[in-house]
Amino acid sequence: MKKEVLLELVNKKLSTREISKITGKSQTTVRYWLAKYCIKTKPSHGLSTTLTLKCKVCGRSYVYDKQKGHLYSTCNSCVVNKRRFKLKEKSVEYKGGSCIRCGYHRNVRALEFHHRDATGKDFSISGAHSRKWESIQNELDKCDMLCANCHREVHAEIDDKDS
Repeated sequence: MKKEVLLELVNKKLSTREISKITGKSQTTVRYWLAKYCIKTKPSHGLSTTLTLKCKVCGRSYVYDKQKGHLYSTCNSCVVNKRRFKLKEKSVEYKGGSCIRCGYHRNVRALEFHHRDATGKDFSISGAHSRKWESIQNELDKCDMLCANCHREVHAEIDDKDS
């Protein structure tokens, strides 16, 4: 390992564990090279440790902050997107997996949830990623699952009636 790289990481107040994850070397290897170069790590004493890393999913640079629970390999946007998509898949499965009007089922992203009665709507399903599953189920029970085309047609029919 290069001394300059280790010095830079130690100056950022990183632990040997954090240095090993960033460099891809084992913690034992990191400790070996720190001892060989007579470099001492400093205890962080709860100080926030931040780094700029590159997300392995989307390729964007992001600020890693250990104190905030960030992941080394993935930015928070990608973590949230993954959680949202899993929730969408679970919701689609809960509602039967296909459009109730035409039977479309090929792509989960093309399926949407339509509230039968907009006045009884407590929240939008698309913004429910931080809610409990039981709460989402209660809201899904007020909805029909439609493909994007049928959903637009339903809203066009509603708009035509209001005109």
